[in-house]
Amino acid sequence: ASLSAEPLTVWGRFLTDFQWRHRNLIQDQYPKWLPNRCDLYATDPGRIHCDTQEDEITELMRARLPESATSNAPIEDIEGFAVEFLHVAGGQLEQVDLFLCTVPILCLLFAAVPKPL
Repeated sequence: ASLSAEPLTVWGRFLTDFQWRHRNLIQDQYPKWLPNRCDLYATDPGRIHCDTQEDEITELMRARLPESATSNAPIEDIEGFAVEFLHVAGGQLEQVDLFLCTVPILCLLFAAVPKPL
């Protein structure tokens, strides 16, 4: 259902000294017919906060990956995409301690993020 659900659930269950906040950067890939993705993290209510905010990061992902849920088209100019991402997300990245990447090609996009990946 969600590639991030499994590691987040395990981390939430065993790394209990942490308060987890989660955000799907590519929200459009999650099929509408599946259960509420935030319910997938309910191993311990309140332990993993599922952030559903939409902002300029969401807009960038939708603009650069418009058919990400249905197409396997290559990403155009991944280096330019990475520069745009760091520009748009820069201020928010200061609040991130750990960055989970579950889509291998997009891990290249986030390679320049100065966080554990």
